[in-house]
Amino acid sequence: MNSDLKDRFHKFANSTCWDNFEFFIIELCDLNIQEDRENFYLKKYLPVLNTIFKSNFGKIQSYDSLYEKLRFRKLKLDLDYKYIGINLYLYEYINGQVITNNKIFSSISELSKNLGIARETISVYLNTHVPYKSFLFLTYKIFWFSR
Repeated sequence: MNSDLKDRFHKFANSTCWDNFEFFIIELCDLNIQEDRENFYLKKYLPVLNTIFKSNFGKIQSYDSLYEKLRFRKLKLDLDYKYIGINLYLYEYINGQVITNNKIFSSISELSKNLGIARETISVYLNTHVPYKSFLFLTYKIFWFSR
């Protein structure tokens, strides 16, 4: 914490004040499985500052902005059904956890009207697992939640 490092995390933490952070050890493990375990927890908790879900111990991926990260993820999606109404599952993301209850909407337009969020914004965040205003927008239902 008292380091003079200039990486993104330290720049952010120093600008927002270290008192706004809480640090916990969530698992002790061998170094040989550390990358897998870190990736598991990144996917589980969806940290806003580390949304690419790649461990720092693994391959380095850098992007110019959050928008670029989201755009990169969107390239992986099958967009054949872009203009057809598709069911959308809306999940709340509160205190670092995805709430198991969801609401189903029959289109991006319906979801947009219900939340007052622009359709383009929803499209950018759709299936990226990155929360926007405490919501996750998915085209599939999450069936597995840890207890």
